[in-house]
Amino acid sequence: MTSLYTAILGDGEESIVQAITDIFSLDLKKIYDQHISADINLYPYPLRKYLPASSIAKKKLMTLTQNKGLEDMLSTTIIFSRGCPYRCAFCTMPSITQYNPSVRFRKPELIADEIEYLKRECRIEGINLLDEIAIPLSRKKAISHLEAIGKTNITWRGQCRVDGITPEIAKLTRQSGCSALGLGVESAEQQVLDMIDKKIKIEKAKETIGLLKENNIEARLYMIMGAPGESPDIVNKMWNFIVETSPDLVHLSLFTVRPGTEVYNNSKKYGIKEV
Repeated sequence: MTSLYTAILGDGEESIVQAITDIFSLDLKKIYDQHISADINLYPYPLRKYLPASSIAKKKLMTLTQNKGLEDMLSTTIIFSRGCPYRCAFCTMPSITQYNPSVRFRKPELIADEIEYLKRECRIEGINLLDEIAIPLSRKKAISHLEAIGKTNITWRGQCRVDGITPEIAKLTRQSGCSALGLGVESAEQQVLDMIDKKIKIEKAKETIGLLKENNIEARLYMIMGAPGESPDIVNKMWNFIVETSPDLVHLSLFTVRPGTEVYNNSKKYGIKEV
């Protein structure tokens, strides 16, 4: 009996092949649960020739807030890693660590090969990295990662941890072609960051924003209002933080309690009432 729907959990490289095999034998299962992490460096980059050209290359992906000129660049989205090593209390990522332990990056040479393929076959001029952490936190890995991107002469944007940026890495990031980076600062209050287990310091966030701006990299902040532990004057503190650091763009969201998160599973610990 073939199921009406199928869910593939975890890395899907092996499970998808098995599911396709089962389709032909009329034995498609409802769930394929692959707990063993795939070595993402064993698999080639995806060929995009089977997709419509309009779904591969788009304009406006590289648009900057302050500096104009990149909005007409033919660009695409791409990802060079899987997973996240952190356990922020409001994030659903920790709930799937059984499938994505820590973070796994593609090898530098494979990154360069994929970018060159996109330039050659799809006329891509810019890439928007969708990685949770676009720059490895290890200095050695970050340097080889950025050098691999840089030698392709591509323009790119992405997001990273505030504690992953040093003066050296900021300079190399700009030299690699980076035009903008998103930073998950989340709050302007240290007690909130500690409560949600963000594992960053306010002063380091300020320093990183400054380093990006010094290197002509657009700094985009992700901030949350309504998080556990906020003081009554959080609005003023948030505004003062923004005025002081002068980021290029701020994405402000309301705190939400999502199923599977630490906050959801232990709501009383965070002072959240169930209604």
